[in-house]
Order: sequence, then C-alpha cells, then structure tokens
Amino acid sequence: MASEREVDATGSLTSAATPVAAEPDAPVNQENHSAKVRTIWEKHKVQIIIAAIVVAALVLISVIVSVVSRSLRSEERLSVIQEVVAACNRNNKIKVLSDGDYSDNPALQMVWSSIPDREILECIAANTGMSEKTIDTIGYSSSSKDNSSAQWNDWKAVWTLDDDTMYATITVQYLGDDGSSFKKKATIAEFTNNEDQETGTTKEESEPQPFTISLVCYVTSGDMDLSTHTERIDGVTSQNYRDTVWKSGKSVSCNTDDKDSEAAGEKSTTDYEALKAAYGDRADNTEYGMGVLYSECASTSFIQMGMQTMSEGQAKELLGALVLCPDHPRAEEIRQKAGADTARLTEIQSKRQQGLIKDDGTYKVPSEMSTGTWKTMSEKVTNCYWEMQDANGQIYDNNFVSSGIAQTITIPNGVAGFSSQGCGAWEKQ
Repeated sequence: MASEREVDATGSLTSAATPVAAEPDAPVNQENHSAKVRTIWEKHKVQIIIAAIVVAALVLISVIVSVVSRSLRSEERLSVIQEVVAACNRNNKIKVLSDGDYSDNPALQMVWSSIPDREILECIAANTGMSEKTIDTIGYSSSSKDNSSAQWNDWKAVWTLDDDTMYATITVQYLGDDGSSFKKKATIAEFTNNEDQETGTTKEESEPQPFTISLVCYVTSGDMDLSTHTERIDGVTSQNYRDTVWKSGKSVSCNTDDKDSEAAGEKSTTDYEALKAAYGDRADNTEYGMGVLYSECASTSFIQMGMQTMSEGQAKELLGALVLCPDHPRAEEIRQKAGADTARLTEIQSKRQQGLIKDDGTYKVPSEMSTGTWKTMSEKVTNCYWEMQDANGQIYDNNFVSSGIAQTITIPNGVAGFSSQGCGAWEKQ
C-alpha cells in the first residue's frame, strides 16, 4: 500500500498532467479582420480612390469659387468707390482705402477741415444716397463724443472727430454685391457752380448777386425778453436791416424761420470770414449758418447780452456777426461783454481745477472745501438750503432761502462739513 505522501505526490503529478482549456486567440481575430479589410480594398479600391478624389476636388472647387467670388466682389466694390472718388474729388481731399482691413470692403475717406469741404461731402452724398440729415449730423458734431455711423441701402459711413482740430474724418464703404448697377449721379463741379448751372449763365456773363436772406423781426422790451411778441417788422433782409431795423430806434430781435426765410445770391469773402470767426474751420456753410449771423446783425436786443455770463460759443457767434456789421449800434458793447465773458469762463475753468468752485453737494472741511468766504455764482437763488456741521455731525449753522439774491457765507475754522442743495455753484471769494 502506498504511503500517504506517495499518494499526494501521485495526485499532484496527475493533476499537472491534465490539459488546460485553450484561451481565445486575439491576434488571430485581428488577422482575420485585416484579411477582410484587404479583401474589400482589393475588390473596391478603384471606386474608393475615385470617391476620395471627387470629394477632394469638390472641396478644392468650393474654396476656389469662394476666393474668386470674394475677389470679384471686392473688385466690384472698389470700382464703385473709385467712380465716386473720381466724380467728387477736389484737391486730392479724398483717398481710396483698399488694403488691410479694407481689402474685402474698400472705402473712400475724406477729412472735413474747411467750409468748402461740405461741397465734397454733398457730392459723395448725391452719388451714394446719403441723406442731408446725416451731412448735418456730421457738420454739427462738436467733439469725439459725437463719433457715430450711419447705414443705408448698400452704403455705410463712419465719422470720427479730432478734439484738438475739430476736423471730421469720414469713411464711406460700398457693401453691395452688384457693382454694375451703380450709376454716377453727380460731379463736384455741379456743387461748386450749381447756381450758375441752374441759371444757364457763367460768372463772366453775369455779376454775382450778394447773399440775401429774409429775416423775421419782432419788437421787444429789451435784452432777455422771452415773451411772445406781437409787433412785427416786415420786409427785413440781410441787405436792408440797417434801414428797416436800426433806423427805427426800437429794441428788435430777429431770426430766420424755415417757413418765412428765403435765401439767394452768392456768399462773399466777408461772409466766409464771418462764418469762420463764429464757427471755426468747420463752419456751417448753409443758408442757416449765414441766417443766424445776419439775424444777430439786424437785432438790437439780445438774450446773450442779458445773461450773467454767455457761453464761449455764443460769444464767438456775436463776434462773428460783427465781421458782417462792424458798424452795429451796440458793436463796442458786444465786444466788451463777449471779451469779458470769455475771460470769465477761463477764470471759472481755472478756479474749478484749483477747487475754488464747488457745486451743490456735501463736502468735508477743510480737505474737500476750504474755510473762508464763499458766494453763490447765481445772482438769484430759489429754494436754496445750506448747512455747516461740527466734528460731531451737529448743525453749526444753516439757512433756507425760498427766493432771494446771491448768498454769501463764511465757513469758520472748526467746521467739519458743509452741504448745500438748490443753491447752484459756490465760488471762493
């Protein structure tokens, strides 16, 4: 009988000799799959290659068509821009932009820097459909805050102002897809000599008539008269106001009215000088601008002359009018007040920078508002309340004026705060 140890050994040997079930062979499956792929490739490789070539060709053709289409569209747009420039350019004031950001959408660009430049923009407007309102919007812009744009039909305009020179840079783009439909509608010559063409004469054939505009004039009670006027002086124009208004000896205020005012004739060198004096290089070259200045000439009473301090623009406008009528009955008075008010505005600006003028509000004393004597800048105040506080926030002094003359206060040492409401600006004395 075999020993227990022998039995175990025998059993172990028997177990080791028993065959183990085989695992699935992954490489064999992969080889079978590859074989199938090769079979399919061999059977259909011609069709597959042709299909790949067709797809690649379609993609390439699509890219080429897109590039060519964009190039043709860009060329058409450039052609339209060049036509407008050729029609309206004067003294090389307009340039064509076609590189960089403008390669796809070319543009024309001009700088409105003088009165005659409006004629160039009007020519551009006639050819592109830009509205008169857009031209006026650009013309009346006064700072870079007025930078803007406009879009109409297939056109777009963008304008920016230089705050130092007040020149306007205007960029106009054609965004249409059919440049062949564009037709030139006007040339710069039509805007330079439009009056001559309308009459069928030339400057050599007829003497130019002076600029004349009808004025609407009413008798007033004096400067600052804002009442509704009933007594009208009829028949006043920019050529006869000396006889019709000045010689009447009455206080009269004149203006231009779209319904009643008609303009004719050519502007003289003096007219343009007056416009430039009043409005700068970007003066309003329209009948409206001239009408305003001739209205000031005809008038003998003025809102501005009754104001505590007229604005810089109002002062320039009055002085510009005096270029047209240096013999005005109040010419010297106007010059003195315009000069004094302009100097006062400069002083006010300087004092504000120094902290010597403070608007209504709440201030710490003396860090934000100094001690000493302060006076309201308005000659009259209504519903004006001011208050001084000590370091504990208690009222040191205060007052409420429902209606009265300019207020003067003295902030003493020891006051910690000052506030006011409805009093307007305070000026350090």
